[in-house]
Amino acid sequence: MRLSTTALLALASSVAADKLLTAINTRSGGLFHFTSNSIVGDEVHVNDKDGSVIEYLIKDDGSLQDNKTKKYLVLKDDGHVGVSDTPDDKNWEFTSSHYVSHKDAGGYQGCPNGDGKYYLYLGNDQCQGGGPFAIYATDFKDVGSSDDNSDDKKDEEDDKKDDQQDAADDKKDEEDDKKDDQQDVQDDKQDQEDDKKDDQQQAASVDAKDNFAVKVDAEGTDFQDKSIKKVGAHPHVFSVGGDDGRDLTLSLKSDGTLIDQDGRGIFVGDNGDVGNVDPFGEQQATGGFSISDDKLVYNGDQGFFACPGGENQFSLTVKGWDGCTGLKLKVE
Repeated sequence: MRLSTTALLALASSVAADKLLTAINTRSGGLFHFTSNSIVGDEVHVNDKDGSVIEYLIKDDGSLQDNKTKKYLVLKDDGHVGVSDTPDDKNWEFTSSHYVSHKDAGGYQGCPNGDGKYYLYLGNDQCQGGGPFAIYATDFKDVGSSDDNSDDKKDEEDDKKDDQQDAADDKKDEEDDKKDDQQDVQDDKQDQEDDKKDDQQQAASVDAKDNFAVKVDAEGTDFQDKSIKKVGAHPHVFSVGGDDGRDLTLSLKSDGTLIDQDGRGIFVGDNGDVGNVDPFGEQQATGGFSISDDKLVYNGDQGFFACPGGENQFSLTVKGWDGCTGLKLKVE
């Protein structure tokens, strides 16, 4: 039986919800890596300890509110992000990759305002003396649902129409079920053939290895023999050396994925950062890893990079740029 319109609305209201985010600015090697944004007057500043740090509350109507001050973030015509008492800008979104973005603008930048502060800017034009970054949610939770339909009288009328439609739909469903049964027989046969192909592919899997450490092989650099670190403050990207965190221990599975000593999968982001999968269960461990000549290999390449991620901090990536140090990872 098909769900009535009222039932569908009720189901949608139980799923759609406002989300309270725990978010930070990220850009490996950037000026504003691991910083926050604050409200100062009617402006939004980047890495300004004199302001009120924003607690992002993204609503299902597309507006973005600071949960502490109750001010709404709005994109101005000149690209600056300001605040308002009303939800005048409903083009914000929380992506499936857990980033806060704006539908009508480019990337975030911190741009100097001439007073030693940086204001939040959204656009494609890069400002002088500033730097780009993304706003990434390290955690989030649902705090409210979408507006309930309070028009009971209209709901009752809709239900009557839906009941009439349901009777006609039930008859059609019976006919569809007969067709589905025939299709199921064909699908089962196809599934059996697919299973055979999967078994053949698994036979060509990589050699698994449990509980091994990885250390840097980069002779002539300060990183030689340094351990790869798992740091609780930024689990989405591992550190190369440093005093923070724990030494990383890995296990290679036969499907080419890695897990760490805590059973968390290893994920390679679009920007090349190597770290743990997100804590929300929406990311799958990245495949393509193997071991060759006692070196960790990713997609057939032994090359990794240590890239600046803050003062005396370096992030592990598979993509390098100016300022990064190339390295290999010894399996021990």
